[in-house]
Amino acid sequence: MNILNRPFGCEIEISTDFEDVSPILKNAIKEVYQKPLLYAKNASFDSCIKTNKWHLKDDVTTMSEICTPISTFKDMKNICKVAKALVQKDVKITNSDSFHVHVSASDVDPKNILACWLQYESVIKSCFPKRRRKGEYCTELINYRGKSKKNIAQFLIQAIDDSECHFSIMSFAHYSKRKTVEFRESEGTLDPDHIRNWVKFCLYFVNYSKRVDPLMLV
Repeated sequence: MNILNRPFGCEIEISTDFEDVSPILKNAIKEVYQKPLLYAKNASFDSCIKTNKWHLKDDVTTMSEICTPISTFKDMKNICKVAKALVQKDVKITNSDSFHVHVSASDVDPKNILACWLQYESVIKSCFPKRRRKGEYCTELINYRGKSKKNIAQFLIQAIDDSECHFSIMSFAHYSKRKTVEFRESEGTLDPDHIRNWVKFCLYFVNYSKRVDPLMLV
């Protein structure tokens, strides 16, 4: 499966109230897609329902959350158009917000993805603001304290358990049900370039992991 047809979905946390953003998002989606594709409910719910639509819902860590439909990279142009329209209407992003990407990984062994992540976690974290590198909603999977060598094998068994947590920096909490991996490191954003590039990275990362032998990583 190449990155152009690997399914993904995005969750964009925002600091604008549900009632305020709902008509803005509804109009933006209708303008981009030429039809109504928004399911909005002033409550938290599982985004696995109505997966052909955008979702707007409450979020426990900020004001609201916008979820894209299940998409492939050919849909990125429209996703970015919607994001740009929200920026133009002054929809707010603050330090309380984050941007999560769920990537289909049904054809990849989770241990491969996890081993690759452990190898590059510190580098990936360094690409993001310091506030995103530590925190209860984005916990790291690798910890070198007390370890004399930086060998992936030293961390893999513990990381397998830790990655089942919904709030880990890269989470397999939904893998058993949806066969997806969630990348949680990114700060909140409506910047089309940020959205496009981070999603592309996540897709490439999953594809790269498929080709790697985790036993060979050090």
